Amino acid sequence: MPSIARRATSGPGGQDGIVVDLTMQGDGLYHCVYTVPAIVGTSQTQFQMQVDTGSSDTWLASTSCTSKPSCSTFTGPKYDGSSAKSTGEQFNVSYQRGTVQGPVVLDSFQVGGYSIAEQAFASATDIENEVLSTGSGFTGLIGLAPQANSIIGQELEDADNGEDSSTVLTHLFSNSTSKTGLTSTPPSKKFASLLLERPFYPGYSSKFGIGRHPDELASKASSIQFSPILPSNPGPLFWRVPVTKVAIDLAGETRYMPLGSTESKGVSSIYPVAIIDSGGVSMISTRSFANAFYGTWGIGPGEQDGQYYVPCQLAMNVTVTLGSGVSIDVPIHPLDMSMAIPTEPGSSTCLGALQASDAGLTSGDVILGPAFMRNIYTVLSYDTNPPQLGILPLTNAATAYQEFNTVRVLKQTIVPVNADMAATGTASSAAATQSPENDNKSTMIGVKVIVAIVIFLIAAGLGIFFGVRLMQKRWKKQAEEEANAPDPRPRDLEISGKEKRAHAGKSVFGLEIDEAFTMFGASANGAGPSGASDAGHGTQEGPPKPTRRLTRADLVISQPGDSDEDRSDDHSRANPAAERRQTLKRPYESSDYVWGGGSTSGLLQQHDGRYPSVYSVGSLGSSMRGGSDANMRPMEAPNNEWYGTTLPQTPTSATLDVPMSLRQGQSRTSAESLLEPPSPVFKPGESRQRI
Repeated sequence: MPSIARRATSGPGGQDGIVVDLTMQGDGLYHCVYTVPAIVGTSQTQFQMQVDTGSSDTWLASTSCTSKPSCSTFTGPKYDGSSAKSTGEQFNVSYQRGTVQGPVVLDSFQVGGYSIAEQAFASATDIENEVLSTGSGFTGLIGLAPQANSIIGQELEDADNGEDSSTVLTHLFSNSTSKTGLTSTPPSKKFASLLLERPFYPGYSSKFGIGRHPDELASKASSIQFSPILPSNPGPLFWRVPVTKVAIDLAGETRYMPLGSTESKGVSSIYPVAIIDSGGVSMISTRSFANAFYGTWGIGPGEQDGQYYVPCQLAMNVTVTLGSGVSIDVPIHPLDMSMAIPTEPGSSTCLGALQASDAGLTSGDVILGPAFMRNIYTVLSYDTNPPQLGILPLTNAATAYQEFNTVRVLKQTIVPVNADMAATGTASSAAATQSPENDNKSTMIGVKVIVAIVIFLIAAGLGIFFGVRLMQKRWKKQAEEEANAPDPRPRDLEISGKEKRAHAGKSVFGLEIDEAFTMFGASANGAGPSGASDAGHGTQEGPPKPTRRLTRADLVISQPGDSDEDRSDDHSRANPAAERRQTLKRPYESSDYVWGGGSTSGLLQQHDGRYPSVYSVGSLGSSMRGGSDANMRPMEAPNNEWYGTTLPQTPTSATLDVPMSLRQGQSRTSAESLLEPPSPVFKPGESRQRI
């Protein structure tokens, strides 16, 4: 018996299990298969066979397959089933792309050092749309999906001829040896595992484990999360789990793709369901799932072919959450989310790794192929009944984004820093590999950078020192000039001593009135802006009169055009969109004052011709420059509102117009909001003028 080229990386087989290298064939993007060597038949011929978690049956291209292009152009070895045991059954299967037909036979089968005396598989005579000639060639396929999905198993059970209908994994994890089944000691841990490498990426190499984890992941075995696979009749058919969340990072903002219930048949789930399938290349979904996914970026299907195209430099940072009864978050590497178009080299447009199937998917809403599986360590566990799917996420989202930027934006190659990091899947980018010469160059550059920083800091320190000395001299000179100068002319708004006394004890925005006047540039020397006198306010000597702030009880609320008879305190009927007017029920007193919201039009206006003059509060700028507004002594508030001081005379009636623009959050029908001082609310970075 020839020795199998299994290239075991760890484990002796038997009870301890074994890990066998997989070979990635094809370009890894559009044509990609992961194969494991197997020895089949009495001739002990070795074949490269694809590992497929999306189907359960095993088949080999036979020497009788010559007509179709898949077989006629294939130059690798083919299976000679002339000495195999016939079952009398025919195998016919259709995949997402391609079909396989041929008789079902029983023959010896060996994989990873484990031998099966009689394994049922198809000796394919008709193969269509299977790229058998990819790379060094693969001759067939080993189905790793659950037993219940096996077409061959169903046929043999229906025939009831006593033939063993078990799949390869069912044989491997049987409890004992038999004359027709496993002739080797089975592994004590009943699971198979897959670790798939990424093309052009110096991370993990591809592995196929039987009852054993790869050495580089053995320490992380306790972090593997397991989810029951979704049940169906007559049993679980696929490594199928619900997709409970799809999180997409858009410039630091996380958005969640809208998810509906499953559209697949034969399974019930309030979420879309996903199938882990190593037999494909990328990812395939229903049209509704793909539209919702790419719609997050505002991308739709192409008008000509219905496919989804994305900018090659668009980093699609996606995290998919899977599991039933458990939430397994799987970040996907952005390099796995899009790929260059082979017919358009150098194009800035790439093909999205997720594409829709308009033919419809009956088994799941999304098929997660190698583009997804390269981000996880996959464990197919038969330790429980029904089987469970184990997932260990491998991709670090932050590192993946940096690597995407290195490859797609900087056009550099990702290389491992050292052998240990390559073995653990950790890589970094560099324009050249490390060498003594590069190390010396790096050292010289580092020294130059440090020297430049030191020189810069010294120069900056000297500049600051002499700058401070110069400013100190200027400040000293200015202080001396101001000390010897006469009293300066008031720069801004001023207020008379009477007014200041009249408002003593009151506060503006939490400040005593004296502090408020000072804060807004007012003084108490009695001179108005631009030299205007205070005579209009009837300045007098003697004790100040008590002041009274107007309240709602003093006002009658009305709308423009209402007659005096129609005005009442009940303002619930008011139209919020219209200006409202407030009329004093009694004559104004000289000590009255009001709060009002400001706009470009005046607030306090003449009414019925009974004012000897017009008093209005306009913008602060015009008030401070003088003019008709000056006599009101307005004060600036943080939200551009104004404070009107005492009135100069005692009119019999007056009207206060409610401004069209109110403070944020105020009701337009609230009279109290114009009579009570507003609360000072400020946000970081905002000025005091508006809130």
